Amino acid sequence: MLLAASGCSSGSNGTVCTANFAFLTAVPVDGNGQTVSATWVVTDTVLRSGRELAIAQQGYPVGAVTIFSDNNVNDVSQSGDSVRVAGVGGGKRFSAMYQFGTDGCHIRRISGPETVVAR
Repeated sequence: MLLAASGCSSGSNGTVCTANFAFLTAVPVDGNGQTVSATWVVTDTVLRSGRELAIAQQGYPVGAVTIFSDNNVNDVSQSGDSVRVAGVGGGKRFSAMYQFGTDGCHIRRISGPETVVAR
């Protein structure tokens, strides 16, 4: 997880939150394990709600794709929801299942791969 900015605000259940912006990344690789550099368009589907989310790309770290961010902190429950992450870029596609939740302030990855295979 990467964080940017600083400060405080209030979160759910009376927690005190930093103003950091959290986002989660994965590294797209080809069948040989080589990083696939491309301009990725990522769409997440929260299975509980069926809601589709367009995930804004942060542009770093280099070679990684943003798969979820604090922009979507209200789209998943604190205990976690299953999310299908799909990306398209450079003539390739990837899809993987994750579980994302919150800590009351920021998103967190509960499960799911650090790398995704783009074909």
